[in-house]
Amino acid sequence: MQSVAGSNRSLPLHARPLIPAKSGQSPSAAAQTPTLSDEQLDAFNTEILIRVQESGIAVPSNARIDGRLAIRVANVNHRTRREDFDTLVHAVLSTGKRLLSHPHP
Repeated sequence: MQSVAGSNRSLPLHARPLIPAKSGQSPSAAAQTPTLSDEQLDAFNTEILIRVQESGIAVPSNARIDGRLAIRVANVNHRTRREDFDTLVHAVLSTGKRLLSHPHP
């Protein structure tokens, strides 16, 4: 894992999607998250990226980290608030969860 230096903290960068465990979920249940090949992971992240873009919530792009596709945000708007990032993270995670539970559009 790499990190990006912030003004007063360091934020982790992940080449794999983060699928949070449900509150109170046991480690064994969290371990049942499907294992995807690198190619499937790239396709999964691409589908999340497209759906978030098409929703109009945000317009992230992609980048490659150690050869893996990652969802990237370039913040250049001085009016961006923390809530905007929270909304984007929620959209990415909820889209990923929907795709995992209903793989076909």
